Amino acid sequence: TYDKNDSLTENGVYQVNEISKYLCKIPFNFAFTSPVKRTKLSAEPTLKKIGLTSSELDWASEDFAFFNFNEEYEGSRRWIFVIPKYLETFKKYKDKTNKEMYEDPLLKTTKIKMIQETVDNGIDEWIKTLGFIHDRNNHKYNFKNHVADNVIIFAHQGISTFIFSSLLDMCYAKFRLTYPLLDCASISVFDIEEKTGIITLEKFNEIKY
Repeated sequence: TYDKNDSLTENGVYQVNEISKYLCKIPFNFAFTSPVKRTKLSAEPTLKKIGLTSSELDWASEDFAFFNFNEEYEGSRRWIFVIPKYLETFKKYKDKTNKEMYEDPLLKTTKIKMIQETVDNGIDEWIKTLGFIHDRNNHKYNFKNHVADNVIIFAHQGISTFIFSSLLDMCYAKFRLTYPLLDCASISVFDIEEKTGIITLEKFNEIKY
């Protein structure tokens, strides 16, 4: 729910309990959530089962992204990335860079650059704590020291478009046009190969547990 209670619907509670039955089988070393209450509620069943506490990642806030990346469309505030005129504009940058995309006259009227750069900086600092240096110039992760085998982040649909494109060093426009939006409760898995530094999206939007 998006009202003042910032909570989960009855169906949301059911979904996060079901997904926790799968997630609790994975030996996670660390868990992270966004600071949004409904994200923490989504994480709660899994964290209780595996006996972990979570750390907050401010840059993974769904509310931060939405409040800075929405527009009135057909009578309500909508994510900019679902509005047709922006999707059409994204097509021009599918094979370009974020830097080129940010210069588009229409996209300059939005805060896409600010959001993506906030997420990029947050991810690069966070990934250092996990033993990697993110080399964006060469699109790889340089392994420094072993900190953890498995970590989990609980975040929501909108901000995940920025997080996923950032982790993959992919232009936001290309990611948004290539991948569908996440379902309400799903799992995506990234793997970083220590020897090569290459990151792979092994599972995307998996809803069969």
